[in-house]
Amino acid sequence: MNCKFRVVYNSAISETQDILAGVPQGSTLSSILFLSYTAGIPIPNDVTVSMFADNTAIMATHRDYHSAVNNLQKAVDSIVAWFHKWKISINEKKSKKVEFTLRPHPSTPILINGRVTPNVPHS
Repeated sequence: MNCKFRVVYNSAISETQDILAGVPQGSTLSSILFLSYTAGIPIPNDVTVSMFADNTAIMATHRDYHSAVNNLQKAVDSIVAWFHKWKISINEKKSKKVEFTLRPHPSTPILINGRVTPNVPHS
């Protein structure tokens, strides 16, 4: 596939560039191609990974809060490295961490590419 792109903003037009990775959006095969493209995502035994369209949820459970957070961070690091290898970008600004616990405790941050993922309350 020899796809290219350029950006048009008002009267300014960028140079044409090659698209080096990804699948075409909006095509009939986009979903199947994306699933095939991401089929090799690493999923450690102690987490659950769910994907829908271009969204990914990584979930870790454990009786011990710190074990769950450690398992989650290891999984995030592994998946981020895999995404980087396959040129799939991650939007850290859209990434969030939601905690469901039975007992209150100080929150331990999760890092994506060295940036703290913000906690959001659940309802």
